[in-house]
Amino acid sequence: DALNKTIELNGSKNVDLINKPVSKEINESLFLVDLGNSTSSGIMHQKNDHSIILQSTTLDISITTKIENCIILIDVEGHELNVVKGAKNLISNSNPIIIFEYNYVTKRHFSLLEMEKLLPGYTIFRLNKAGKLDLEFTNTWNCVAIPDKFKLNFLQVSSSNSKITR
Repeated sequence: DALNKTIELNGSKNVDLINKPVSKEINESLFLVDLGNSTSSGIMHQKNDHSIILQSTTLDISITTKIENCIILIDVEGHELNVVKGAKNLISNSNPIIIFEYNYVTKRHFSLLEMEKLLPGYTIFRLNKAGKLDLEFTNTWNCVAIPDKFKLNFLQVSSSNSKITR
């Protein structure tokens, strides 16, 4: 409802809202509707009083054409790895910059090494509190995966504003 209202208020005409959870495959999924914190809603593995069954989709099924200058933002409460698994064609065709949540919640579901294996030809950076990219992963909230073919240009532009550290 909030997305529909945002689209309406902004007068957006080129938006296709697909009201389905995104995963690695089409499947029936248990979806937790967290009434107290709607931003914590998401796919779950065990049914409870606030879960509903929804048909999931993948980004590869929902987006079948190459998209130039694409950014994918993934914030799905620990399901990020599965979203990337369902976007292999989109990623290889469009070379998007991928921003994904990686914090105390998501670290229980996947590791950065697992994400790196799914993204050959990418380098993953931490997006730090100052809004800069670095390679210090001890305190993370979000990470940014940049295709290696863009990395050199990107780092040259941003190097005056931030220091890349290990």
